[in-house]
Amino acid sequence: NTERRHMVYKMLDIARPVSYQTWREKLPNISDNELEMLYTHLSNGLMNVIFTGYYKYGSEEIVNFVKRMIRCSLETFSNKKGTCGSVAQ
Repeated sequence: NTERRHMVYKMLDIARPVSYQTWREKLPNISDNELEMLYTHLSNGLMNVIFTGYYKYGSEEIVNFVKRMIRCSLETFSNKKGTCGSVAQ
């Protein structure tokens, strides 16, 4: 269990800089804190789907779900007029 946890954290560390760079290009107005929270939210939730669903779902189904969730999350953050783009103060 410790080895598995170490592997997950290593994967997250490897993916972080690439994800940040890609998301900064797509979301130029995102703050550093929002970027960190978005990464934490997506990486933790999606890693859980991947590991707990490894034997439950097909690999293509998981890949498509992960891509869809990332795309939807990025679209939500970039939506300036929608209700999800920002939180009312």
